[in-house]
Amino acid sequence: MSNLKIWKFAQSYAAKKMQGLGFSLFLLGLILSVIDINKGLGIWLGIALVTAAPFLMLFEIEKELKKRFPKGDE
Repeated sequence: MSNLKIWKFAQSYAAKKMQGLGFSLFLLGLILSVIDINKGLGIWLGIALVTAAPFLMLFEIEKELKKRFPKGDE
């Protein structure tokens, strides 16, 4: 039962984080498209952000799971 509870929480929390991160990337993309920067730099910056975002999200989800469901609380 505990594993199902953890799974459901993780799925719900991940969906919320994904929406927030997607919205943040969208806003950042809009801001960067307005700012006059070198196109090559803009492309690399976009690639870096889109590549780093899933890792950031995964790190935040794992941190929250460890906080809410400590190892001995199974």
